[in-house]
Amino acid sequence: MHIIKTILITLTCGLIFACTNIQAEESPQILTVSKLEYCNIASKMGGTILQERYTGMSLQKALNKAENDKLVIAIVLDAYDVPWFSTKEHQEKAIQRFEETLFMDCYHILVLK
Repeated sequence: MHIIKTILITLTCGLIFACTNIQAEESPQILTVSKLEYCNIASKMGGTILQERYTGMSLQKALNKAENDKLVIAIVLDAYDVPWFSTKEHQEKAIQRFEETLFMDCYHILVLK
């Protein structure tokens, strides 16, 4: 998780909480996301990445999907550091713990700082 903490600390609030929604032939619109919602999104993304790992996605394919997004790359690398579990029950528990850890780290950095 240290990679994610480092990246979250270096991002500015303007980069974190605004994203562009470009529609055909319209000017970009800025969509604001609260700090809490950002942490929810990041943790769910982490859970999805870990779930994809457990279904057989290779690290290389996951990194290719990250498309050079440093935060996503950090989450992918952390997800692939989670131990491999063969049973569905243990995988689900690992995914839940991973999501909770991501959320907690994000919350501490963005909300409580």
